[in-house]
Amino acid sequence: MLFICYPKCTTCQKAKAYLDGSGIPYELRDIIEINPSYDELKDWITGSGLPVKKFFNTSGLLYKSLNLKDKLPGMSEDECMQLLATDGMLVKRPLLIGFGSILVGFKQEAWETALIPVKEAMALQAQETQYVEWIRGRFRSIVSSLEAGAELLLDMSAFREEKEGVIAFGYNRLLDSTQTRAQVIAEKFLSSLDDCRCATKLKSRGLSGDSYRAAESKWMKEAAAEIRRVLGTETDAGFWKTRAPL
Repeated sequence: MLFICYPKCTTCQKAKAYLDGSGIPYELRDIIEINPSYDELKDWITGSGLPVKKFFNTSGLLYKSLNLKDKLPGMSEDECMQLLATDGMLVKRPLLIGFGSILVGFKQEAWETALIPVKEAMALQAQETQYVEWIRGRFRSIVSSLEAGAELLLDMSAFREEKEGVIAFGYNRLLDSTQTRAQVIAEKFLSSLDDCRCATKLKSRGLSGDSYRAAESKWMKEAAAEIRRVLGTETDAGFWKTRAPL
């Protein structure tokens, strides 16, 4: 979220303390260093549904010195926005923009109500991140099992070559094929996971972990089935399962 303030303003300091205490991330912008532009003000005023006069800092010295209390009633909305864009000290602060909210000035109760969707989205994002890492951990365990299986294949190859005179070429070819297939499955799985994450971001709220469970069910089962198919049909399946179970 974009938090626009005047650092010396006590109200802005209270708003900043509230955001920090609530754990809400924001981009801080000094209204003096970077004055809101005409286009920004037009978007914010339109999006807020508030009259343009609500965006004036009526308690400011500049507002009073320009006698704007008497002048504003005779000015059009566009003229007011052009005037606001000339000096940040004319603009009411703090401003908080993001997640469909445009808050002007700081009243804690109003901010708490307006920011409920933001807090819910943050909680959901934290759950999503945790679930994504859990799924990735599950998949890494499959890859680890595959690597262990590859080592077993090499051991089997050396053993049979030595004891039974079997050439190891077939095992090496199988090993390369298995590793290639595992890499393709991994890329497919992670791509699907990213798709779910994008879909979740678009909805932003109210989405449970069902999309991730669906992805896990689809791709984890495919990965396990593919590894078993390659190793199970061309090697001793019982030997594989007892030493490196999936």
